[in-house]
Amino acid sequence: MNKALHVFVYLFLIGVGVSLWYEYQLNDKRTELKDRNRMMEDYLIRVAPLVEAGNDYDPTESEPIMMDSDDPTDHTKVEPNEVNLLEDVDDYNAALEKLDHNLLSWGEDERKKLREIYIIDPETGKPMMDGTEKLTRGSPEQLLLEELIKALSSQKEQLKKTREALPPLREKIKYVANEYNKVTPVLRSHVATNIQQKAQIEDLTKKNTALLEKQVEYENQIKEKELEIVSLRDEVETAKNETEVVKEDLDKQNKMIELLKKQIQDLIAQNKNPVGGGGSGSVVSTLPFGDKGEILRANNEDMFAIVKLTPEAMKQLKGDDLQRPMPMLELGVKRAGFNGAAGEFVGRIRLRQEVPGKNYVTCDILTNWAQDELKPGDVVFAE
Repeated sequence: MNKALHVFVYLFLIGVGVSLWYEYQLNDKRTELKDRNRMMEDYLIRVAPLVEAGNDYDPTESEPIMMDSDDPTDHTKVEPNEVNLLEDVDDYNAALEKLDHNLLSWGEDERKKLREIYIIDPETGKPMMDGTEKLTRGSPEQLLLEELIKALSSQKEQLKKTREALPPLREKIKYVANEYNKVTPVLRSHVATNIQQKAQIEDLTKKNTALLEKQVEYENQIKEKELEIVSLRDEVETAKNETEVVKEDLDKQNKMIELLKKQIQDLIAQNKNPVGGGGSGSVVSTLPFGDKGEILRANNEDMFAIVKLTPEAMKQLKGDDLQRPMPMLELGVKRAGFNGAAGEFVGRIRLRQEVPGKNYVTCDILTNWAQDELKPGDVVFAE
């Protein structure tokens, strides 16, 4: 009996040991399964808010995008012929453009439902059976996951429609881009023309402003001239009163001019047909050094000049009583500021014939001494 008891005790202890070993192994599996379920619950709760609920995908009529279909370079068009750019894009739904769709919102209630995998009999409080298996179809977890699958399927369908709408939209964008590329060169040309015209307008505006200023200036000058005309009319009236006196002086000047012309003609004739010995009887052969007068007129082509001598020079030549004949002396000619080979020296002249009662003397121009053509104002001097 003791032996049987011992055997029974040993077998019991072996069974208990085996049971403990299986319990240890099953505990690890339970822990793994528990952690797995918890992680799946956590991620399902986190994934749900990323999924669109799919309850706001109803088709929405899109706002038409109107585009002028006429040639943009045709300036004769007044009213644009507009067409809807999306008219021939089949089944285009404006809801595809919506960004803020409704999302699934799972919380602790949904976490509890994820743990309710069986259908519970309300009378017994135990899981209902489906044949030999516990009934899971229609459980809170199964319904919740079906809701997730439905939302994902709806979101996938919406994404599919969006992708199907992209190719025709791309073609429309290409069409618009091509139309734009046709227009831009024309626009750039117009912009360049406008800039050029603007510059021309600014230039013309400046010229117009300058002309207006000139106009004002001319108007002021006209007013000044009108005032001068009034003053000149007064002077004319005054001049009329002085005309008789001027006429007398003019007659005297005309007589003197006629006499000079005659002497010039005689001098020209003498130069062309010279007669010698005219001054051999002169008493004076030299003059004191210094300026003696100035040239009034010079004819370098016919080689003669008219000189106005000073009263002192006339006395030196003809005596104090001015009764001696005019000697044929040679005198030098200089010009202030002239810088020739001989400094201010320009040339030489020879006295020939005087004008009676005046200090005017006609002279020959000596070409051998010429440094430059003689001019009125040149100074006659004795060396």
